[in-house]
Amino acid sequence: MYFEDLTAYGYRDGPDVVSLHDRTDRSSPPFLAVEPTAPRINVGWLGGHRRFGRRTRFPTGHSSDDVIDALIDVIAAQAVNVTRGFHRCEYCPSKRADAQLQFVHRGRTVPLGNSEIRVPAAGASVFAAPTLIGHYVRDHRYCPPPAFTDALMAFRHGTADLARGWFAA
Repeated sequence: MYFEDLTAYGYRDGPDVVSLHDRTDRSSPPFLAVEPTAPRINVGWLGGHRRFGRRTRFPTGHSSDDVIDALIDVIAAQAVNVTRGFHRCEYCPSKRADAQLQFVHRGRTVPLGNSEIRVPAAGASVFAAPTLIGHYVRDHRYCPPPAFTDALMAFRHGTADLARGWFAA
């Protein structure tokens, strides 16, 4: 699914469905429906790259290991709108796409491609990104907007509970 960065979130209507367990916990987690109280903003929805007969371009550049570590922290802690299936990276050759369903960075492994993350943003809004954003940033050099990376770093360092730090329980 492709959505332009910094546009209104439009992947799902209704509440966000949030797992109350760490994503690395493979037991059957309880879920909580959370009505959005703040506007959700798209970041990192790079799928569906063949739009209008050409590749969708996205900003590229170098992201620091701190940004990638912060993404891993948030992806590991959150499971928002989990799906039964997996979205594979459309930029990787098909024979490598399944390998992208697990993200390994500095000895940590998190699942990708079947859920989203939320990061509180300035102005009482929330960034909404697919978990594949970690892969896009590291392996395809996708450069998220600075507003997202700033919010990501502040969120990572500002709350001990990354799973619940963006909604009022």
